[in-house]
Parts: sequence; structure tokens; C-alpha cells
Amino acid sequence: MVCLETSSDEPLTPAGRLFLQPETDVVIHCIIRGKNPADMDAIKSAIKSSLMVQHPRFCSLLVRDKNGFEHWRKTPIDIDQHVIVVNNRLDKSGNFIDETQGSTTTEEDDEAAVNQYVADLSVSSPLSTDKPLWELHVLPAHKCAIFRIHHSLGDGISLMSMLMANCRRTDDAEALPKMVPDKKTVIKGEKGRDWFWLVGVLWWFLKIVVFTLLFSVEFVLRSLLVSDEKTAITGGDGVELWPRKLATAKFLLDDMKLVKRAVPDTDLSKLMKSNTKARWGNKFGVILIPVYYHKGGNDPLEYLKRAKATVDKKKHSLEAYFSYKIGDLVMSLLGPKVAL
Repeated sequence: MVCLETSSDEPLTPAGRLFLQPETDVVIHCIIRGKNPADMDAIKSAIKSSLMVQHPRFCSLLVRDKNGFEHWRKTPIDIDQHVIVVNNRLDKSGNFIDETQGSTTTEEDDEAAVNQYVADLSVSSPLSTDKPLWELHVLPAHKCAIFRIHHSLGDGISLMSMLMANCRRTDDAEALPKMVPDKKTVIKGEKGRDWFWLVGVLWWFLKIVVFTLLFSVEFVLRSLLVSDEKTAITGGDGVELWPRKLATAKFLLDDMKLVKRAVPDTDLSKLMKSNTKARWGNKFGVILIPVYYHKGGNDPLEYLKRAKATVDKKKHSLEAYFSYKIGDLVMSLLGPKVAL
């Protein structure tokens, strides 16, 4: 949508502009499965009173001024334009079927049908700029809903924080759920052994400096000069238009609880306060992880060991912060064409 800029318009961030380019146009899909059939009136009522529609990004149109620069412009929300109900049941190929055919479907059939529906959406159905860049597709026959949110609105952490802020705990209907905070490291020393602690800190600092320099130079060279090796899985021209297939993985709830117990909890309400350090938007960097190609009878787990060793080193570097700042600077000064 092209129109004149007004004083209330808010310009997009450099990362937000990047995700609006044809080569990197990304829509985030989030599938939510339920136990009971969907109550559409309750869903629409919950959305109208939710934190989501009060957020500026979710009630703003994407507009471009006469110079081609993108801006957010506040607009009233029509929930009926954003909530799309698909009443028909789908088969594994994503085609509509009648209820008599769907009476014998299994949970695996439902999962395959929803996966195919999302895969088709990701290729053939871009979000319309005539309304804020989000949708909710409800599939009552499959007891699930699909959030479609454009990546220019925010990154995964921001969006998941917002979605969880609209949920409540089962043991307390008024309480917000909890999320994992940053872990705080407390170093306790013993009297007379302070020099051991000092050596450890100096060694830790030295590793950060060395690995940051090493991996930052590698990042620049890879971005400007070095290209990836051509392999059997390398995409060709127009790869973004190829058919897609969505695959899902299942994790045991007990395994997820082990992760939960390994880190402390924090109230989500602390992250939603105005003075919090957790900022909304696309705030992420990039680290380069090599992919090793095995052409012989090598140990299939060898590449995992090498990748693990590489990741351990990169955890001691500031490569992600460096890549974020470089990307932000290039987008701000040179524009998306150069950044891509």
C-alpha cells in the first residue's frame, strides 16, 4: 500500500525491512492443538480483549511512502478479517473431504493434513497488506488453530512471549504462565584462593576475545568472498517456489519437564513491564555452523562431535552480537539490496 506519510507513522526497523524483501519474505506459522472443539464466539471475544490486538504492531498497516520506505500506520481492527474458519475436514494431501470420509481418520491423519495445509499456506498464500500482517486460521474438524504472523512484526521470542501473555495457568486462572529467564552465575570463592578465581576470569575473558575475533573474521569472509560447496541438497534458481513439506517431531512431556527443572522460573509479567530489558522486535544475530558432508564410510556420528566442538567454541564468542550489529548497520546505511 503506497500513500503519503503522516506524523503518526512509525518507520520499520532495519530487520523488519529485511523480512519484507521478496527474497526473505517470511511468515511465521504457529500451530495450536486443542482437546475440545473450537468455540468461535469465545475465540473472537478473547482476541478482542487480548494484549495482542493492543500492541502497535498488530493494529498497524504496512504502508510505503513516495520514496519507497516502509512505515507502520495505526488502524482499527476488524477481527472477522483476521479469523479465518475452515469448516471442512482435510485429507493428507490438504484437499477437502466430506464428514463421512473423515469419520475413520486417526490422529496421525489429522497431523499430516494440518502439516500439508500449513505447507501450502507457506508457498501460495502471502499475507495481505490491506490489513495488519497476521491471521488466525481455525480448523474445527481437526481441533487446531494456526497463527500466521509476518516476521517483520517480531522474532520468535517476542511472539511467543506475547502469545503466552494471553494464556493463564491451570492452577491459577488469573496468573500468567512462567518462562525461562537468563541464568545468573554466582561465583563463590574461598578465602586464600582468590587468585584461582582471578585466573579463571582472565582465561574466560581471553577465550571471548580470541574466539570473537576469529569467528567475526570468518563471518565477514563467508559473507563477502567464500561460497558454499555445491551438494545434492543445494537449491537452484526459484527454490523459494518449490513445493514444501512440513515435518513435525514429538517430544515426551517428561523430557520437557527435565529441561524445566534444570533452570529457574520467572513470571512472564516481569517480561511484559514497560521498563524491562526484554525488548520487542527482531533482535537476533547469526552464528555460522559448518555442515560436514561424508562421502565414504565414516562414522555417522563424527560430524555431530565436530559440530558440538564448534558450537562450544562459538558460545564463548560474541559472533551473534557482531552479526546483528553488522546487519543492522548495512540495512540502515546501504539498504536491503546490498544486505541481501
